[in-house]
Amino acid sequence: GIQKSPVLINVDEIKSNNLTYDLIVQRRKDLFYSINDENDHSSDNCKYCSNLVDKKFSDVNFDFLGGAHLPAGFNIQHYTACNQRCKYCTFTKQNFFVKPQYNILDYFKIFAEKGKIRGGNWVDFSGGEPSMLDNFD
Repeated sequence: GIQKSPVLINVDEIKSNNLTYDLIVQRRKDLFYSINDENDHSSDNCKYCSNLVDKKFSDVNFDFLGGAHLPAGFNIQHYTACNQRCKYCTFTKQNFFVKPQYNILDYFKIFAEKGKIRGGNWVDFSGGEPSMLDNFD
């Protein structure tokens, strides 16, 4: 199964307005190298992911987002893991909710402006019932 998604870009980098297409593509390549280096343990979660597909470096296109038909896709965790407000839950009682730290559309725009988003994608609004949030739009 999926254990933990890799963090290619952190919140501070997204918010800095210095995030570039080339940096993201390089980080994706770095992850590929890390997964294939048996001495590098920084990507161990990725090495055992059920979505990992065995490919040669020359067969991977790091330039595009989307287009892969996988049971799971692009994972974005920019706020609390569960957004339900169940009255009996510790998250609700202790107010452990974290507001979004950035606008994810800014990340997609980097690829869209280059014409580097492939079709066949979906957006999975997960983590409890996020559509119940006041700011869901």
